Amino acid sequence: MLFDMCVHLRCGADCHDKQPANPESSTKLHTGGTPLSFHPTDGDKEFAAQSVDHKEGAPSDCKLTVIQYLLKFGAALGFIDGVERTLVDDAVRVSGWGDTMGMEFEVSNIERAFVDAALDPTRWNEAMDVVTVATGSSGAILFDTNSHLPGLPHSESMAGSLEAYVRDGWIERDVRFKIKSKLIQNGVATDLDVFTPERIAKHPYYQEFLAPHGLQWFAGVKVASGDSLWCLSLQRSSSLGPFTPSELDTLGSLSGRLGTACAITRTLGFGRIDAALEAFDVSRTAAIIFDGRGNVLRLNRGAEKIISEEGSDGESPCRPIAIRERRLHSFDGSASTAFERSLAQVLLRKDVTFADPICLPRRDRVPILAYVTSLATIAFNPLAPGQAVAILIDPEERRSPTQTILRECFSLTVAESKLAQKLSRGISLEDVAKECRISYETARNHLKTIFSKTDTHRQAELVAVLSQFCGAPFEVG
Repeated sequence: MLFDMCVHLRCGADCHDKQPANPESSTKLHTGGTPLSFHPTDGDKEFAAQSVDHKEGAPSDCKLTVIQYLLKFGAALGFIDGVERTLVDDAVRVSGWGDTMGMEFEVSNIERAFVDAALDPTRWNEAMDVVTVATGSSGAILFDTNSHLPGLPHSESMAGSLEAYVRDGWIERDVRFKIKSKLIQNGVATDLDVFTPERIAKHPYYQEFLAPHGLQWFAGVKVASGDSLWCLSLQRSSSLGPFTPSELDTLGSLSGRLGTACAITRTLGFGRIDAALEAFDVSRTAAIIFDGRGNVLRLNRGAEKIISEEGSDGESPCRPIAIRERRLHSFDGSASTAFERSLAQVLLRKDVTFADPICLPRRDRVPILAYVTSLATIAFNPLAPGQAVAILIDPEERRSPTQTILRECFSLTVAESKLAQKLSRGISLEDVAKECRISYETARNHLKTIFSKTDTHRQAELVAVLSQFCGAPFEVG
């Protein structure tokens, strides 16, 4: 059906004025409801006017309108299969209408979707679906050019390829990151800015990763605000072909407009960070917020107190824990390395939201315990400035929630509340078992029940939850 239509559409403007051999003949598109009639000559303008919301100022060529209708809505309605879609794509490319279609990007829809997602982070994937349709792409993904975060916003069509991208390690071998300088300079960049067609035809990234997923061409749009630089990655199949110059011009102008949504996200993000740190202050919990690259972003008063402690390395005064060049450091190099590894694990692995506690040593004193958790567990927002939090526990000063509070809030037994209270101070399960004079196996069974009642799964997660109750009437020691 669509093959005949595409043959007609390829024949050029001259065909438009010719009468068909059979004036009564027509082709019908069944959309699951009332079939739509398409007369491939004089009736095509009428079909276009009825089928598409033809905006003022849009191209008047009915062939272009019909093609756009098929591309944007045909697959969703279910009457375009893979073969027919390829024929339509070919018709667009061979006829040279791609340049005109570049001016038809629904930019306002993209802007609106970005702002909606900035206000409601749960809508980022939905925004990528809007981008895909509005730009006539195969799919869309939003990347951070400065770090390789998991859980990237993506259109539904990119779910399979994105899973392989992370699983098979292509996220660490993505050659398209080389466009960064061009992206910053021009607001938009493509594969052809860094590779020749011959190199693309042989490169493993394109042939071993993209090709099996039916992808080949790409355009990246800069989304920037402050020191944040994101790339809106638009993917196209080989049949759709690369983005045309006029399309890239449109995307370049879109770049500056998307910066507004990014700025909104960052402003709201910092507001939420400040509110979170205030909540940690109320609960007398030291906390440090980190960005997606592991840099220290903000810290509350409790954390400032720990960071400002003076110590000695045996020869000269030093701080056992310090912030240098926006990174958290311990005077013990191995502890610094362990903390960096823990932070990276939470930031870069989608399956890890809570890391095991890290001991940050202090000379002649009990170590500080650092529990790192992803802020995605609260509300994931890929453009938000804060991506992880480290809760710092000083066992020497730790105030724990009363056993009464724990029993009332989580329906714990006396034995369970006693164990949970001690765990909230950062004490290991083995040491808690000894203090409570019970076997390690019994302590483990109590912990499993506590996990179930508090809806947590690991000790680090449990400590984070219990820390919220430390602002209530407390017990020391």
